[in-house]
Amino acid sequence: MLMACLLGTARLAFAEPCQAPGENTAPVVVELERPNVPNRRSRPEGDVQASMQDEELARWNIGGNGDPSYLSSRPRFHPGARVVVDARVLGAWARRGSVASVERLVQARARSKGYWPLRVCYEAALRRDPKLTVDHLVRLSATRAGRVRAVHAVRALQDAELQSCLSDKVLGLELRELPARRIDAELRIRFWPGDVPLPAWDPGSDPSLDPPELSASLGRADRLWQAARSQLVACAEQGWRRDPKLWGRIAFWVEYGDSGTVAALHQFETHFPDPDVSACVQGVVGALVLPEKPGSPLVFALRVGTPAAPAEPKPQQATEQSPELVSAAGAALTGLT
Repeated sequence: MLMACLLGTARLAFAEPCQAPGENTAPVVVELERPNVPNRRSRPEGDVQASMQDEELARWNIGGNGDPSYLSSRPRFHPGARVVVDARVLGAWARRGSVASVERLVQARARSKGYWPLRVCYEAALRRDPKLTVDHLVRLSATRAGRVRAVHAVRALQDAELQSCLSDKVLGLELRELPARRIDAELRIRFWPGDVPLPAWDPGSDPSLDPPELSASLGRADRLWQAARSQLVACAEQGWRRDPKLWGRIAFWVEYGDSGTVAALHQFETHFPDPDVSACVQGVVGALVLPEKPGSPLVFALRVGTPAAPAEPKPQQATEQSPELVSAAGAALTGLT
């Protein structure tokens, strides 16, 4: 039955549905993304909103299914970068009986106010080194009003750009009212990669500034992509009938030859849970012929199904993720490639 479904992408739009007793017959949700240039996508202007979009895209890139052992189904799955901030009060306050309550106060406010700014710094470094882990110590002095007046690193990081960014973000923390004219504290800031690679993005890119020739090529590619929708839906339905919880994103990086035919293609950043669906989509993408060679490689992507709602983020309650568990998650992901 499966072989009958896979016989030639040109016939998929007209083939009879492949169905066995007990298979899912509900319609599959398929969203076609507009073709774009690799690493060149629109992002929100705000750093936090852009980071949240990256995390959502990372979730789609790994996808999910009805298997409870699949990476995204595991209880501790976390696609975004992990951030842990701990505080220790220094100086005179460290010798007082109330030091624990002051440390809790500084730590809670450093976590709630610093999580996203610090994470944005780390994610920029993570694009330079996808396996980067960080354990950084900084000392600060804050006023009674909670304004940080001085920051210095206890030890230097190899990534000087990351260190500078972290120091700037700590200096900008608003810790609100503190119980003394001056509070000196040490922050231990730790980062680990998420369970899914951070989606690629070129910081210097802006799709709105594409030259007219490239914009025209992308428009032609999009019309061709939309015309193949019925074939792509047929591909998705193969997996959807077997597993109604199947969802995820499939993207292909495509190189075109001078004649406008596909010269080479490979899956780009995505690890769709059903390889048969991915292979079917690859066949459709490989048959897309443009009138002429575009001025750049193109990425064709689609999203299948609907993901389960992610757990609500609680950055101020972040807990340590051991390197061993991070390594295990990375090994699981490697097995899907």
